[in-house]
Amino acid sequence: MNTAVDDGIIRRNPCRVRGTSQDRSPERPVLALREVVDLAEAIGQRYEALILLAVFGSLRWGELAALRRRDIDQDASVAKVERSLTELPGGGYRFGPPKSAAGQRTIERHLETYTGPEPDVLVFTSPTGAPLRHNNFRGRHWLPALVASDLTGIHFHDCGTLETL
Repeated sequence: MNTAVDDGIIRRNPCRVRGTSQDRSPERPVLALREVVDLAEAIGQRYEALILLAVFGSLRWGELAALRRRDIDQDASVAKVERSLTELPGGGYRFGPPKSAAGQRTIERHLETYTGPEPDVLVFTSPTGAPLRHNNFRGRHWLPALVASDLTGIHFHDCGTLETL
């Protein structure tokens, strides 16, 4: 469209939105290793591996929520990220491809305590075994763990950014 304006075909670019070329997002915080450990301990055993895998494996929320037992190779300590879980408006879930070609990522031991033996069972679930709902997890586990860890302003996706020593 800018080319059409430059060539005199149209008077102005109808696709231009003022201010969209400026990034006004505040810089996200970076967690120190001690903060990650405190957060993982504060969130409790059920979701400790989820936090550690988010940080050290750089997995996104939907990738973590979609992991199945079959995606975990315990002998090699590897998780295959082949899909992502999305909550649908009005309820329900949709499994789809991950946002990027994620490849293999390392995982902490978690399967024996919280994951059933079936190959298609989800690795991270609610205490009732249901798929994780972001808002429920956030309110019941994430926010209390932030308070207990004395952390503020941290979003779940900030876990993928660890301060280097």
